[in-house]
This record gives sequence, C-alpha cells and structure tokens, in this order.
Amino acid sequence: MTRYLIYWHKPLIINCSSMIFMICHQLTALCLGTLFCSVAYFISRYSYNKTYKAEDKPIIQYKEIVLRRVVFDVRVLVTGSTGYLGSALLFHLKDTEYKVKITSRKRPQDWQQLDWVYSDLVSGEGLEDAVKDVDVIIHAATSPMKNIKKVEIEGLENLLSKLQHIQHFIYPSIVGIEEIPWKYYQLKLEAEELLSKSTVPYTIARATQFHGFVENLLLSKPFFNRYVIPGRWKVQSVDVHEFATHLIDLVDKGPQERVEDYGGPEIMTIREMAEVKINTKKEENLVFDVSLPGRISKAFVEGKNTNINIQKGEVTFEQFLSNK
Repeated sequence: MTRYLIYWHKPLIINCSSMIFMICHQLTALCLGTLFCSVAYFISRYSYNKTYKAEDKPIIQYKEIVLRRVVFDVRVLVTGSTGYLGSALLFHLKDTEYKVKITSRKRPQDWQQLDWVYSDLVSGEGLEDAVKDVDVIIHAATSPMKNIKKVEIEGLENLLSKLQHIQHFIYPSIVGIEEIPWKYYQLKLEAEELLSKSTVPYTIARATQFHGFVENLLLSKPFFNRYVIPGRWKVQSVDVHEFATHLIDLVDKGPQERVEDYGGPEIMTIREMAEVKINTKKEENLVFDVSLPGRISKAFVEGKNTNINIQKGEVTFEQFLSNK
C-alpha cells in the first residue's frame, strides 16, 4: 500500500515541479519585459528632449536638382526645429533658396542666422507671430512621451486655427498607425483625421521609424553586456535625412492630401539589427530576446509598422552605424 501511494504521488510531484518552473519562467520574462520597457521609456524621453545639433549630418550626398527646384519667394516655416527631424530639415533647407523661418520653445543654437520665433503649441503663445507671412509649414513638432495629447491634438488645433492664409501644410506621420494600439500612434492618426477635416490645404507624409530612433530606444544601453530586446519585432528603419529631403521635395508640389509612404531599404528584426550593430562596432555584447505580451508587441512582431510596397530610401542601418 505504501509503495502504491508513493508511486501514485510521483506524477503529482513532477507536475507540480513543472508548473512551478513554468510560473518562474513567465515571471522572469515579465520582469525582464518590465525592465526593458522602463529603460526604453527613459531613453526615449532623453532622445526626444535633447537638442540636436548641426553635426548630425547626412551620410550620403543628395541630388542638388531636388533641393534647388524652388520658387524664390516661398516662405517655409518649420515647427519643432530643435527635434531630430526638425534639425535634419534645417540642415537641408539651408541649401535651398526658400525663405526659412523656424519656431520652437528653445532657439536652436546652430541656426542663429535663421529667422526664429518663440512659440508654444500647447498654450498657443507666439503662434500668430510664427505663422505670419508664411506660405508653407512643415510640422515637425511632436511629443511621443510627454503631454502627448496636448501637443499632438490640442497643439495642432491651436496651430490650424491660425492658418487661414497658408497655401500648404505638410504633416509628417508614421507608417502603420492605424494597426498599432500605442497611444502615441492613435493620437497621430487622430491628428491626421483632424487635419483632413480642416480647411487647410495639406499633405500627409508617413515614414517608418528612423535609424537613430531605433538605436536610441532599443540598442543604446546594453544591460550587463547584453542587449535585452524584443528580438522578433520587425522594423523598416529609414535615414532621417532622406525623409527630410523627401518632405522638402513636397513643398513646391502643392497639397496632395496623402502621399505614398516612405521607408527604409530593408525590413529587419530587432535581433538582426542588434547583431549588425555588434558586428559593425566590433562589440562584445550579446543579445537576449524578450517576448513581450500584448497587442502592441504582436503588431510589431507582425510588421504592421512596415510596408514593402513603398518609396524607399537608400541608407541602410549598417551604413548609418558605420558613419556615426
């Protein structure tokens, strides 16, 4: 009888041990996922709050014929001129004959020669002066982590209310925002709808994630010599300077409502991008994959943020890293 009881309990003991192991494994993955999200949040906060300088230059030579095809009396305003995209726009606009005006809460240190006006999208302060005597606006101002709705929606409403005279409003947006349930993306989609229902002549130009954004968010801070990443996420990252020249090229084409999406030359997983960085920079770091739960992660795994049938830039992620 005793032998029978011991034998009967063996499967129970094994099943309990397996269950405990599985629970510990899931808790470990959840903790790592939480750590990853926290680190990514603070890195992205830093990335979007920093002021970008003129040294952040392109790594390829762009065709002058594209940048020189201008109408001499067109005055272009760039909002968010201290940001990642805004700085790239200014770098290329200086090579055109456009009359360039810039606006932001902080004056860009490297563009003292340009006409700068202080403005705050949220409060509306300075917006009337910023848009005065302007023909075209490239709206590069954005805030993916802080005061998102105030900047993306309320700020856009404040700006649009001052634009009765504007000939062309160019709105940079993001590929796949209708498929990814991230709050920032949902608000970008709402902003697109807000713009399309306004009386302002507009062009919406969507791009995939920038090379620099992906690196700063996911591949800038190894944890104990390991990149802790959602390795199966797919990305079609693009060079910010190529997208900036694409936006400038739209200026004198006039309002087109929605143009073809713009993306990078290749679709890669985050793991593949990490391996490219390790090889390019000759690092000794390793890669540790984390499977994150939820609909947002699922959308990135399925590549909802990519689009193979779009206009593509030429600069690869490896080239971007090699020229940093």
